Amino acid sequence: TVIVNSTMTGNTGFAGGGVWNGGSTSLEILDSTIAGNTATFTAAGGGIGNSLSKPDVTVTNTIVADNTPDNCGTNNLAPVTDGGHNLENGTSCAFASNAVNAEPALGGLANNGGPTSTRAITSSSPAFGKGDPTVCAAAPPDGAGGVDQRGDARKTATCDIGAFEVA
Repeated sequence: TVIVNSTMTGNTGFAGGGVWNGGSTSLEILDSTIAGNTATFTAAGGGIGNSLSKPDVTVTNTIVADNTPDNCGTNNLAPVTDGGHNLENGTSCAFASNAVNAEPALGGLANNGGPTSTRAITSSSPAFGKGDPTVCAAAPPDGAGGVDQRGDARKTATCDIGAFEVA
């Protein structure tokens, strides 16, 4: 299963507020924004929860921030796999490969153009220009297909982390 160019925000779930992997297949999350979600289970992943008995969740070019009680589950849950170029405002996801640890400076969920609402960043966001351009350009399911969630073109040399690309 692959999630590409998606915004998960304002959701509540038991062990994975934004994303819960309790299925039988691996999950990849690419060029997405997972922010402002809540898990009701103590020390679960407000952003991402991955069952111990399930395959990996690999996260690439994604913002995982401002989730409660933490961004990625740490209590009796499997860790996520770092695909690189992620932004987290914490340490529960343990991103390391070209990772950014900072507040993403996300706007609220709004109609920023395109068919669905997004959480915009600006050029002053730490996510600006920090994505992996190879992943941004690759065709799905291996990348974002050269566009963001709105269908707007991603920059070819230095794309942004998350579902929203600054024009």
